[in-house]
Amino acid sequence: MFGSIVGNGIRYAGRFRLVLPLYLAVLLLSLFQIWPLFGADRLMNPLLTQLADRPADLLVDIMSNAPDQAGRTVAAWSGLTVLLTLLFGAIYNFFSGGILSVWHGSRSLWEGSRYFFLCFSGLGLVLGFLLMIALAIGIGIGMLAGAMAGAISAIVLLQLVNLFGEYARAAAVIQNRRNPLLLLGRAMRVVMTKLPGVLMLAIVGLGLHSAVALLYGSLTTRVSGFPVTILVEQCVILAWLWIKLLRLAWALSLTAAT
Repeated sequence: MFGSIVGNGIRYAGRFRLVLPLYLAVLLLSLFQIWPLFGADRLMNPLLTQLADRPADLLVDIMSNAPDQAGRTVAAWSGLTVLLTLLFGAIYNFFSGGILSVWHGSRSLWEGSRYFFLCFSGLGLVLGFLLMIALAIGIGIGMLAGAMAGAISAIVLLQLVNLFGEYARAAAVIQNRRNPLLLLGRAMRVVMTKLPGVLMLAIVGLGLHSAVALLYGSLTTRVSGFPVTILVEQCVILAWLWIKLLRLAWALSLTAAT
C-alpha cells in the first residue's frame, strides 16, 4: 500500500512538463530579484563591493539610513524581495491547483489553476497566520528553555503547518471543495490518521530539499564565472521546485487512499 503511494507520487511528478510554467514564472521573478547585480555598462554589485571594502561603514550607513548607494540598494533590494516572495506565493497558488487537477484527472492545467486559485489564496492566508503562531510558540519556548529548544520547536511546527497546507490542497482537488477552513480540517484528519506514512514521506522530502541545498553550497565554492553560476542556480531552483511538487504528489496519492 505505502509502496504504491510512493510510486504514484513519483509517477505524477514525473510529468515534468507541468513544472515548466511554474519554473518559467519563478525564472522571471529571479531576473527582477538580481537587478542590483547589473550596472549601466558592466556586471557589478555596489552592495557587495562596499561590503568587501568597508563592511563596518556599510552597517553604519544602513542603520542610520544615510543616503549611501549601498544603503539604498539594500533597502530597495529588501523591499523587492518581499514583494517577489508574495508574487511567488500567488503564482504557486495558481499553478498548484492546475497541476493537482491534471494529476487527479479532473481538469486541465489552466482550468484547474483558475478554479482553485481563490481557494488556495485563502488557504495561504490561513497558513500564514498559523506560521506566525508557530514562530511565536518557538520564540516563547526559546525564552523558557533556551535558543536551541526554541529553534527546534519552531522548525517542527513550521514543517507541520507546511504539511497541513500540502494535504489541504490535495483534499481540495479530490473532494472538489473550496472552503479553506474545511480543507484544513480535512488535512489535519488525514495527517493524524496516516501519521507514520505522512511523517516518512515528509522526512524524505525534507531530506531531498536539504541535499539540494548542500549540493548548491558545495558547487558555489567550486564554480566561477557568471554564466556557470547562473546555470547552477537555475538547476538548483528547478530541482527545488520539482521536489516541492513531488511532496504535493505524495500528499495527493496518500489523501486519495484515505
